[in-house]
Parts: sequence; C-alpha cells; structure tokens
Amino acid sequence: MIFETLTDSNPMELLGMAVKVQSTNISVVTEDYSPSFCYCLYECPSFYPVWGGGSTWQNDTTTFLFKRQIDVDTHSITLWKNGIQVATISDNSYGVYNISYTDDTLQYSYIADWDLIYTAFGSGSYQIKNAYTSIGEAREFESRDFDLYLFDDVSANGWVKFNWTQTGIISSSDFTFTEGVDFSFKMQGNFIKEKPETIKDSYQTSAFQSKQFRTEQKNKYSFNSKFTKSTDFRMVNENLALADYVSITDFNLYGTNIRDRDFDFIEISDINDFMVNRNMVMTLQFGDYEQNIIKTNC
Repeated sequence: MIFETLTDSNPMELLGMAVKVQSTNISVVTEDYSPSFCYCLYECPSFYPVWGGGSTWQNDTTTFLFKRQIDVDTHSITLWKNGIQVATISDNSYGVYNISYTDDTLQYSYIADWDLIYTAFGSGSYQIKNAYTSIGEAREFESRDFDLYLFDDVSANGWVKFNWTQTGIISSSDFTFTEGVDFSFKMQGNFIKEKPETIKDSYQTSAFQSKQFRTEQKNKYSFNSKFTKSTDFRMVNENLALADYVSITDFNLYGTNIRDRDFDFIEISDINDFMVNRNMVMTLQFGDYEQNIIKTNC
C-alpha cells in the first residue's frame, strides 16, 4: 500500500464570529457529592416493631449470631429497655441462648423471644448489647432499636413476616449452620398470589390427536417490598434465599390471609437500589413448598 500527501493549493478561508454575553458562573459538577443533611432524617426510619402477647404465629423472635476469635474470648449479652439494662442473658429465660455449637465451638447465639420479654418487662424500646473481648481487645455490639408492643391486627397491618431455618454450609459466611439456626424478620410490603403456571405433558396419537399424559398446576406468589434497608436485602440475598423453605405470614388486613405457611423461594425478580439515600425496594418470587396439584393418566 502506497501513501502520498497532497497539498491544497487553493484552500477555503475559514469564517467565524466571536460573541461575548453576560452569564452566571456555574460550579463544576463533581461525582463525589456530600449532602448538607443527614439521610437518617428522610430515609425509611430504623423503627422496627416486634410483638408479644399474641398467638405463636403473631409473636416475634430475633436471632443474634456471634463468633469468638479464640477460645479464651469472653462475652456478656444484655437486654436494655428505654436505655436501662433490665437483664443479662445467661439462660433461656428470655429466648434461646446457645453458648456454643457442637460443629463450631467458637460460635454462639441468642434468639430473643419477644413474647417472653413482653411478659417480663412490658412494652418499650429495646436493644440487645454484647460486650465482648476479641483476642484481648474489648468491643461492644449494639443492635437496632426494637419497639415492642402487644400484638394487634391494626398495628401489624402492612407487614409480612418470614421465618426459616438455615442449614448446611454457606461458603461466604463465617458461621456454621449444619445444626440448624432459626431466623425471622419482617418487611413492609404486599404478598400477592399471581397467575398459576400450567405445565402439560402430552403425546400425539396416530390420528394426530393430542392426548394428555400429565398436567401440573404451579401456584406463584410475589412479595413487593416498600422502602427498606440495604441490610434487609443482605438478609434476603445471603440467607433467606438459600433456605430449604420459608414460612410466611401476611399481616395485611386486605391481603392473602396466609398464616405461617411454607413456601419455596424462587428468585429476587426485581430490585431498585437508591444509592443516594441507602433505601431500596425489591420483589421476591415464591412457589408452593408442597406442589401436589398434579394429574397423571396411567
């Protein structure tokens, strides 16, 4: 390939006009934006209601899972009401206290039973704290605030509760679930029964007729959350989604009337993460855990 540079012997003149106008200075847009207010005042509040004094499916529990670094690490789990310590957790008086696990002796947990706590101390704003040493260094864990009430249908309206037992080994987790660890948490939103899916197996006869061999109806459900915390998404994505099955209670007054019923988690079908204010919404898909709407022609 040969290249040759040619010179334009008669170039065209360039014409232009410069105009000066008055304007307002505009600040340069930067990617690192720091707001002049606290998002905590505007995003979904940390208020998290828990209930006691009702039926088993109405009352709440909350799981706190911890792990020592070495055998000689110490810890002290305490229960606080309205800023005042009311109990030290050393047995099962206020829930299930497990000082260690057979498969992991460094792991320990406390499952707060809010019905037992309500019976002992009544309504109020509660926190769980854990003062512990980690390789000789003193540290403290403080939970979110839990607002404990006597259960009633009106205050529970708008919430959906998810219960499950995590089992097996999760590679991304520091904890061991081979002995089974119970979890429970709630989100605001709607639980909806959707259009069922029909699955047909058939064959064609010599007369070109379609004959039914097997037909199955698969019910489908979706949970559409309202604004929730990114920590709730982590609970779903890294824990609930991996469970064998999930028990769901729909507290919506005009909802599905589902009470502690088992479902099979299918997927997180939609997510909208509002990075600016740390809020998010998500849609979760479920199916019947017991899928037995099946007909077979023998």
